[in-house]
Amino acid sequence: MTFKSSLLVLIATTIFILIIEYIVCQFISNFNFNTLLIGTVFLAAIHILSLAITFKASKNKNAYQFVSGVTVSTIVKLFLTIIGAGIYIYINRLNLNKIDLFFLMPVYLIFLFTEAYIASRFAKINA
Repeated sequence: MTFKSSLLVLIATTIFILIIEYIVCQFISNFNFNTLLIGTVFLAAIHILSLAITFKASKNKNAYQFVSGVTVSTIVKLFLTIIGAGIYIYINRLNLNKIDLFFLMPVYLIFLFTEAYIASRFAKINA
């Protein structure tokens, strides 16, 4: 699996998630589509960065370098997600919509599982 094909998988996943979010926002008025849109695009950007780090680490023949790259990408992903959530909470502290934050947690997990699948494909191809 090349970086371009894995990027296409991640973009397709993002579009699929955005379609589901749009449909959910049409039927349930508690959700704010703008918040979900910005959060999903932010998570997708973080996972693209993480995917780039993992792809660069998978090019190295040393298995320890691959493990280090995956660890670094996971830590970067974790801290950027915490920073993004903190900024959202700080900006909207007076009228915070917690439902949007809780809805973005499974979105993070979907991206995480997609990235784990792609990283395992990188590891198998470059082994």
